[in-house]
Amino acid sequence: MVPSLAAELNVAMKPSGLRGKTALVTGSTSGIGLGIARAFAGAGMNAVLNGFGSSHDIDAARSQLEQSFGVATKLNPDWEFLCRLRDVGRNRTAQWLDKNFDRVGRDSSIDLAEVFL
Repeated sequence: MVPSLAAELNVAMKPSGLRGKTALVTGSTSGIGLGIARAFAGAGMNAVLNGFGSSHDIDAARSQLEQSFGVATKLNPDWEFLCRLRDVGRNRTAQWLDKNFDRVGRDSSIDLAEVFL
């Protein structure tokens, strides 16, 4: 990893940098996805879970995240919504790249808030 990128990721992953933000984690109702949601919740992030499973197991996972980490959770099993969200991100990224092509490779870092907000 490029040292500056590693440093940026290290800062971004500190709880103070993530607290109160929201993570959308697909496949997060069990297994590795739930582990990733747990890591984000541990950093103080709210979580939108997406996945399949019994409603009892999903409710238990949500309760555990909320009670253990004091965060809010939601379940969104609507794959169509997630695909639309992904497409918005792709379109915004493509628009930004078209507008800022000359900056790509020249700037060592890009403010993603500038791209998506």
